[in-house]
Amino acid sequence: MDEKYTSSVFKEWIKNHETKDYQIIENNQDCIELNTDYGKAEIHFTDVTEGTIVEFNIVSYKDQEVKFYLHFELNDEDHAHQLYDEMVETLIELKNKKTYSHGYTIRKKERFSKEAYSPYLC
Repeated sequence: MDEKYTSSVFKEWIKNHETKDYQIIENNQDCIELNTDYGKAEIHFTDVTEGTIVEFNIVSYKDQEVKFYLHFELNDEDHAHQLYDEMVETLIELKNKKTYSHGYTIRKKERFSKEAYSPYLC
């Protein structure tokens, strides 16, 4: 049986992928921020009995709205990297947005409402 991809390995991978487009700040062992002039992404790690839940959240500085939200169980390295790349792409695209919709980019099939969302503080 394959070993699960661990949060410590994923965190190191994230920290090694900083680019000129964003600055990475590790606030604590459970939260990493990607900061730009136009928005902030937060990556939260929550240990559960059988592994780790990873949560991505992007907030636009222009209107303080959530522009991307996703959570997933950290199991597969390639899948985690793909989701991270999608989040980073969304963060970088905020720079080119002239106007913002009132929607979210949500990849999880579960229900999600703006009113129910309470972001964690890093």
